[in-house]
Amino acid sequence: MSGPKRADVQLKLERVLRAAQQMMGEAAANREAFNNLGVEEANASRAEARRLQERCSSASNPEFEELAAEEVQSLGDVGGRISEAVTAGDQEAAAAENLRGEAALLHAEAERLLTEAGTLCTQVVARLSGGKQWYLHAEDRQAAQARRKADEALKKERQASRKLHQALDHTKKARNHHDAAVRIGREHQAELGRVEQVVAQRKEAARIDEENQRRATEAHQKAASLRERLAGLNHEKFAPGEFAALQSRLGDLEAAYAREDYEAVNAAAEGVLGQCRQLARKVSAAQAEWEAARQSAGNDLEMARRETAGVDRDFVTRWCGDRAAAEGAFQGLEEAEAAFDREDFAGSQGAVAGGLEALRSLSETAAANQTRADQRQEIGEAIMNALYGQGYDAPEFYFDAKTPAGEEDELSNLVIFAKAPGEKGDIRMNIDLDGHVALEVEGIAEGEEGVSRQSLEGLQEALGGDINFVMTDWGRAADVAPAKRLDVTQTRRQVQEKRKERHGG
Repeated sequence: MSGPKRADVQLKLERVLRAAQQMMGEAAANREAFNNLGVEEANASRAEARRLQERCSSASNPEFEELAAEEVQSLGDVGGRISEAVTAGDQEAAAAENLRGEAALLHAEAERLLTEAGTLCTQVVARLSGGKQWYLHAEDRQAAQARRKADEALKKERQASRKLHQALDHTKKARNHHDAAVRIGREHQAELGRVEQVVAQRKEAARIDEENQRRATEAHQKAASLRERLAGLNHEKFAPGEFAALQSRLGDLEAAYAREDYEAVNAAAEGVLGQCRQLARKVSAAQAEWEAARQSAGNDLEMARRETAGVDRDFVTRWCGDRAAAEGAFQGLEEAEAAFDREDFAGSQGAVAGGLEALRSLSETAAANQTRADQRQEIGEAIMNALYGQGYDAPEFYFDAKTPAGEEDELSNLVIFAKAPGEKGDIRMNIDLDGHVALEVEGIAEGEEGVSRQSLEGLQEALGGDINFVMTDWGRAADVAPAKRLDVTQTRRQVQEKRKERHGG
């Protein structure tokens, strides 16, 4: 009779528990690192943006419309920009919240699957401890079912992690839009103060009886207000030399008003005031756009620094399988900093997005590759100890490829070579990263196939269970049956006992 043994079932149970522990660790790390990352800052920016939006919407005044129509139109334009920025930010925030909700549902589903897997494990363990039967078909099926549930739970948790990464990206965009609304709102408040000042001055000018003097006084007040506004803007950065060209004409207007030449004031005001308004609008728009771009790029850099603070560069480079891509991802984030310093804000944001996307993928691949390498190491140790127990010389092992730096490539095939007890029947094995074992028996001459068969049957007797064991060269012992599957757990126990014997333990 043949069938699953107690060791087979026990191995599956141990792997279910290891998968569960790995999943719980990843789940906790993901929720801790990403669930609320940047949310507090984004919410604070959103609240301030809405507060300023409300103040802007309640700033209308019929007196303003009457005495400062042009300035009020400018205020209306600013208010519209606030609403657009707030709406865009709210949409990004809602998208982030939806993604966090989807991540929570995936996590809940993963916990349910894990609980079910744990229940199955408990049931199987109980039957294993109480029963004496050797062939455990039902228990083996339940252990395999538990392992599938644990694997599915792990997939759900990884999907939840990707949802949280996407939510983080939307949260960053929401904060950028709301930060822009805050800046515009503050600009609106400053402009509102200027309008209030202009209105007060014009009310005073309205009391001047003589029409020409009234118009000149109004023009003089407008000129002073526009000069003050332009002085507060970075016009030399965004319109170099243009304000300087208007200064002499504004000086002529002021001089005419000082000598009470109101006709000359009004004549001078005809062109220069319009040009000053146009320049103020142009510089204000350019400065606002620059500041918004700088704020957004700065926010993205800040969040990227926080997200990558715990990333081990050496680990990712070592295990991702593409050193050039890993170095490129990290260099992309460094380039984002340099682009920000030279005020290439769009380039900085693009480098951040590309670097993070690549780094997230490479980190996930690196973690998976390290896990596969650890599992392969267990298989290799089991095989080497089994060979040693069969009387072979201490086996040698090495990797069959090197990195561009000349170091052993830990992602290449692991090669095991063991000298036979006699002069014939040396064994060589190649184990790939997925744990598949390719075996060759060397040095068997024609007519001596029995040596090959004897070596292989001895190895098969020492190993049995859960390794993909593929024969590539039987040393021409063609009548030997295909190799059995190898039981890593059973072999490791045998090796431990033999080690104790060798060391007197």
